[in-house]
This record gives sequence, C-alpha cells and structure tokens, in this order.
Amino acid sequence: REVRLLLVRHAHSEPAGATRDHDRPITTEGARSAASLAGALAGAGWLPPDLILCSDSERTRQTLAAMRVAEPALDGVRTEFLGSFYIVSTLDGETRRHLEDAITAAATDPEADAQLGTVWVMGHNMGWSEAASELAGTEIKLLEASAVGLVQEAGSWEEAMRGSKGRWQIDAQVTGDGGGKAARAGGEEEGDGGFSMPPGAQPAA
Repeated sequence: REVRLLLVRHAHSEPAGATRDHDRPITTEGARSAASLAGALAGAGWLPPDLILCSDSERTRQTLAAMRVAEPALDGVRTEFLGSFYIVSTLDGETRRHLEDAITAAATDPEADAQLGTVWVMGHNMGWSEAASELAGTEIKLLEASAVGLVQEAGSWEEAMRGSKGRWQIDAQVTGDGGGKAARAGGEEEGDGGFSMPPGAQPAA
C-alpha cells in the first residue's frame, strides 16, 4: 500500500507590524500563488487529499481558502486546524516528530487508517523544510506557496511515520507562481515573525 504525504508552506503574507504574527494575512500576490499551487498539485495528482492538517495561523488558513477557490476538489475534505503546528515550526528538531504524532493520531484504528491514502500538512518554516528534509533524507527548502509530495510503501500510517527518517521518496516538488523566500546562506530562513519565542527558536515563517 502506498501512503502519500504532502508538506505545504503557506503563501506570502503581510509583514509583521501592528498585527500579531499569528494573525498576519496573505497578500494579493500570495493568494494568486496559492491558487497556482493548487492547480499545479491537481496536475501532479495530489488532489484531493483524504485529510488536511493545517496550522491555525491566519496565513495558513487563507492559503488553504485560496487553494479551495481555485480547486473545488478541496471542498469537503476533512480539515483540522492545529495551533501546535504554528508553535512547533519554531523549535529546532521538533517538527518531524510532531507531524508523526499528529498523523498517527488521525489514523486511530484500522478503519480510519485505511481511509487515509493522501494526507496534507500545512504550516511554516523553518520546521516544514526541516521535517521534509529529514523524512526524505535530502535537503529540501520549501519556498512560500510551495509543497513537496513524499511517498512510501507501508502497511499503515503508524508504520510509515514511526522511525521513518530518510525512508520517504520524493514524488513531486511544486511551487506556486510569484516565487517566495528561500533560505539564507547557512540555512537561516528569511523570517517574518513578530512574537516572543523560547531561546534559540526562530519566527514561524
């Protein structure tokens, strides 16, 4: 059985200012890029997913909303908005393990597991690029409004996610039009944060 995992980074958002980082909306350009990304994912065979797990930040919510407008196949897909996705993306080395926990929690029994062929997880850098790189065993840098699709043969999501570091194969890497922010030299992401974080953490980008 093939299980399919898509990691999606949100579209370009307004800069930090009077609005809390968590509440920053996407820009008009970001909405266009999100729509383009949805079309590209449809063409690559990654629509519709069976489950979408999404950060509850405003920019990830709006990214998903713009994708749904562009691709009605996303309407009605089971979606859960998780505050933990926003927080964990700022913590070094934690995102992959948190994604493992969140996905296996959604596949709580054999019947639920069998219904999940394709799962999307939508969130932020640095964590999303870090998790994608760890899962695939090669460096992956997710730009804004971009996604990487990973596949693996496994008997269940529990089997696929536990101890899965480096075992996933890259099926697709897709970017919406309008570009996005890449990583700076040395691996530090161009940030767009604006909230207090633990020592050593980076803004959710």
